Amino acid sequence: MSSKKFIYSIYILTFIFIACVAVFNFIIDPFQQYRQPTLYKTFYGGNQRALNTGLSKHHDYQSIIIGSSMTENFLISKSNEIMPKPIKLSISGATSHEIFLMLNTAFGTGKKIDIILIGFDMYSLSGKVDRLSYGDNSLPMYLYDNDILNDFFYLANFDTLKESIQTPLLNQRYNTDEPRWKYENMYQWQHLSEDSFGKENVLEMYDDYNKKSKKIIPLEYTFDNLKNSFEHNFISLVEKHPETKFIFFYPPYSMLAFKQWEEHKTLHNILKFKSYAFKRFSAFKNVRLYDFHNAFEITKDLDNYKDFSHYHQNINSWIIDQIKENNYLITIANGDKKIEELQKEIISYKPPIPEEN
Repeated sequence: MSSKKFIYSIYILTFIFIACVAVFNFIIDPFQQYRQPTLYKTFYGGNQRALNTGLSKHHDYQSIIIGSSMTENFLISKSNEIMPKPIKLSISGATSHEIFLMLNTAFGTGKKIDIILIGFDMYSLSGKVDRLSYGDNSLPMYLYDNDILNDFFYLANFDTLKESIQTPLLNQRYNTDEPRWKYENMYQWQHLSEDSFGKENVLEMYDDYNKKSKKIIPLEYTFDNLKNSFEHNFISLVEKHPETKFIFFYPPYSMLAFKQWEEHKTLHNILKFKSYAFKRFSAFKNVRLYDFHNAFEITKDLDNYKDFSHYHQNINSWIIDQIKENNYLITIANGDKKIEELQKEIISYKPPIPEEN
C-alpha cells in the first residue's frame, strides 16, 4: 500500500470512528439534548451543569427552582404549593452567572415560565460578573443554546461518550430505592448527609476553622462586585421577562456563617448590598424578595445544620410555608429595619462553647 493510500485509509477510518461515536452519543443522548430518555431512566444526581440544559429543553414544566445547594433539597410536591408544575434546575456551588446562563437557556426554549424561585446566595454573587464555579471555560456552552450547528461538540465528544456508556449502567450503581431516581427528589442530598447534622458537629468545624483561619479579607466580596454581578445576572433577567414572576430568597445560613463575614470584615459590604438590592427590586412588579437571614429561630439553632450554611431538608419545606404565608417579605417599608436587626444580632451573637467529651 502506498503512503498516500495509507493516509487516506487513516482519514477514512478516523471519520468512521468519529461518526460511530456521534451516532452512539445521539442514540443514548446522556444529557437529553434531543429528547427525554426511553432507553434508560433518568438519574437526577449527575452532572447538573450539563443535564439541566436538556431537562430545560424537553421536560414539561411551568415553573423553575434554581440556585446553589441551598435549593437542592426542595421537594417538587411541596414546591408545587407556591408554583405550578415546577422543575428543579439547581446547580451545586452555582455562581450567579451560571444561574443566569441556565435561565437564559430555559427562556430560549420558548416555554411559558410562570414563576422562578431563586436562592439568592451571597456566595454566588461574589467575584467577577461572569465567574464560573470551576473556572473560565468550564461550562459546555454548546449545550446552553438551541443551535444545532454546534452539536458536533456534544456528539463527537469523548466526554459525552463516557457519559453515554455510564448512564444506562447507573441502575447497577444506585439502588432502586435511591431517592434521586424520582423527579420528586431530584438533586437532593439530605439522605446522603443525615448523620452529619447537629450542633456539636458544626461547633467542632467552627473551632477548627478558628484555629486554621488567617482571617484574610476576601477581596471578591466588595460592594461593587456584588452589585455588578447582581445587575448583570439577575436584574437583566427581571427586566427582560416581565411576564414571569421572580421569587428571590436569602437562604437562612447559620449564625456562624454570619460571624465569618463579620470576622473577615465583609459584613459591611454585604449589608450595604442587601440595602441596595431590595431598593432595586422594588422598582419591579414581577419580583418578591424574602429574607430568611432574619429567621433567627432557625439560624441560631445549630442542630438545623451540617456545616455553617447547609440546612436540613425540613428547612426547605419551612421556606415554602413561609413564602406561601408571605412571611419574611422585604419591602421598602421594612427593608432597612430588617438589615439593622440582622446586624445587631450578628454583632451580639456569641457562638456556643462545644461540650467536652
